[in-house]
Amino acid sequence: MQRRKFVTVLSVNCLILALVALPLVAACAKPTPAPALPPAPKPEPIVLKVVSFLPRTDPTVRNLLEFVEEMPKRSNGRIIIKYRGGPEAIPAPQQPKAAKEGVVDIAFTLTGFCKPLGIPPLQPVSPLTPDEEHKPGGFADQMQEFYSKAGLYYLGRTDARPQGFFYNSTNKRVKKPHDLAGQKV
Repeated sequence: MQRRKFVTVLSVNCLILALVALPLVAACAKPTPAPALPPAPKPEPIVLKVVSFLPRTDPTVRNLLEFVEEMPKRSNGRIIIKYRGGPEAIPAPQQPKAAKEGVVDIAFTLTGFCKPLGIPPLQPVSPLTPDEEHKPGGFADQMQEFYSKAGLYYLGRTDARPQGFFYNSTNKRVKKPHDLAGQKV
């Protein structure tokens, strides 16, 4: 009879030991690895089309082409801009309308060509740098007010060099400022 009691006590102690050891054994066991997920698909780059009001060979277009080249680098390949040509692809006066209608995504153009869309033919000459122009309430915001009325977005100017990029000409020889009197420029 005493032997039975010992077996019962021993069985209970083994049971207690097993219950205490079970969480420790479970904690030390290697977890079953989760099934490997396939890698997330790489997002497709955004591809934008741009045209310029001047031919590709014009020095003014150089800055636009640098922008086109630089964009994939700066966006880690997420944005690609494809130059579709100058006025030979879409006549310069029609480029703002082409951008509005989605034929192209960006038009490097003059504000004068935007007049049919309701944008006043401004020829802003800003002494500010592009960073200064894009400060809240600055020049870029003012330009955006005009462009938004036409369903477009003003990105900024491409040539911010101090000397600018305006070409002025006349059909009469000018040697001094007074020679411009009465001329249409």
